[in-house]
Amino acid sequence: MIMPEFILVRGLPGSGKSTIAKMFKQLGYHHLETDMFWGEDYKFDMSRLKEAHQWCQNETESALGQGMSVVVSNTFTTMNELRPYFDLGHRYNAWPQVILAQGNWGNDHN
Repeated sequence: MIMPEFILVRGLPGSGKSTIAKMFKQLGYHHLETDMFWGEDYKFDMSRLKEAHQWCQNETESALGQGMSVVVSNTFTTMNELRPYFDLGHRYNAWPQVILAQGNWGNDHN
């Protein structure tokens, strides 16, 4: 049985996280990021940020549970933000590889 691959892309806004993740998407990875919670028109609401992160974790768990390879791109500025994803990796035997995005691409959301 082939185990899913699991990649976490972290970095500051505008560092190229989504750009890197989209390259993995072209290779067949399921791409997720908390920003997707806000929809195509990106209606950010700070009061729902915790809910958005929980949504991303739930979607990641669902994809890993289906045996999909997953790439998640979020800022992941602290170990506490990474920990739930490491826990998911442990649960699904898909140890995450962490990539640090360090580019200067500007921010899609101004």
